[in-house]
Amino acid sequence: MSGEVGEALSAIREGKLYRATHGTFEDYCREKWNMSRGRVYQLIGASETVSTIVDKSVVTTESQARELSRVEPARREEVVAKAVEATGGKLTAAAIREAAQPDPHLFSQKKPVVVWPIRPFLKRNLGNPIGDNS
Repeated sequence: MSGEVGEALSAIREGKLYRATHGTFEDYCREKWNMSRGRVYQLIGASETVSTIVDKSVVTTESQARELSRVEPARREEVVAKAVEATGGKLTAAAIREAAQPDPHLFSQKKPVVVWPIRPFLKRNLGNPIGDNS
């Protein structure tokens, strides 16, 4: 994966190593590597996402890393494991996207309706604001 490239670009940016030859990090990337600002930050983001999981070698493409970046960090390990299992070891971005979806069996389709007795609450807490004798 291009994780090494993202890590290197991140180190150059954070250490301001581009200043020896360029005024800005974006100018450095454009002139030295022919990469747009957006592309550079995609690569950096992908490498940062992959760094949050234990087995970094499982994520082999940037598209996989992008899908994984949409998953909250606390669930990334679980999602990768689920995706690897679903694909028989051949991880794909689509498998990560599918594995990240909530389990439909955990959520019911209908939300419970909560009935709250407002009249007794108001009478108890505010006297008789409604103006009836109940």
